Amino acid sequence: MARGMHLARGGRKRRIRAERGEEPMHRSEVLELRPCAACGAEMSPARDRGYSLAAEAFLCFDCAIRRGGRWDEAHDRWEGEVDVSGLAVPED
Repeated sequence: MARGMHLARGGRKRRIRAERGEEPMHRSEVLELRPCAACGAEMSPARDRGYSLAAEAFLCFDCAIRRGGRWDEAHDRWEGEVDVSGLAVPED
């Protein structure tokens, strides 16, 4: 690794959040990160508008939209069914 290129764990994400003017993640939120079942992106089910597939399985917002989901902003919920074909969804 090139000198000066090492980032502390989560350093890049903290920098991006700061650039966007977002609140930094609390240590407990880092522990709550889950991968999107489709693309693998890290998301926080408590903060992000992810689509819940099972108790510990989620789709990120973008993947849920690509799979036919519709987010109802007024009621703060998902409408309709999201296509989960091809995903390994654990049973609750």
